[in-house]
Amino acid sequence: MFGIKADADLADLHGMQDSCFAGTGVAQSCVTTIKSVGTVTGRAGAAFDRALLYVLGGYAWEHAGYENPAPLDGGLNAFASETRSGWTLGAGLEYGLIRNWSAFVQYNYMSFGTRNLVFVGTPQALVGEFTEDVRENISVVKAGINYRFH
Repeated sequence: MFGIKADADLADLHGMQDSCFAGTGVAQSCVTTIKSVGTVTGRAGAAFDRALLYVLGGYAWEHAGYENPAPLDGGLNAFASETRSGWTLGAGLEYGLIRNWSAFVQYNYMSFGTRNLVFVGTPQALVGEFTEDVRENISVVKAGINYRFH
C-alpha cells in the first residue's frame, strides 16, 4: 500500500523549561504554547488480513507562541510567535472493524530544528528586544476511528 495523507489540527499544547538562559546566571522559565500543527506525509505499508501496518514520513509545520515570564521582576515578560516548518517520521496500525469502519493508532515524531527568534518585552521600555535560540521537537500519538464512504 502506498498513499499520501495531509492533516491539520488545532492544539493547545504547553511545554516549559526551567532554565532557558543556561550559562548566564539568570534563573528563568520559558513557556511554549503550540496552537496548531499539521503534516503532509507519504505512507507505505502492508496489509495482513484486516490489519494494515505502515510507516510514514514527510513535511510538518506548527504555529507556536513563546513566553519568557519573569514574575519576580514585577510582571516583566517577553513574547515571540512564529510558524515553523520541519519534518516528521512515524508508524501506525489500522484495523478493519466492520464494513466501512476501521480504528487506528499512529505515532509521529516531528522535528522543527533550532531557530533564533526575536522576543519583544512588555513593557517595551523596560525589557526591550532580545534574541534566543528555540529548539522544537514534538512526539504525537493519535488514535481514532475512520469511516470510508463508498
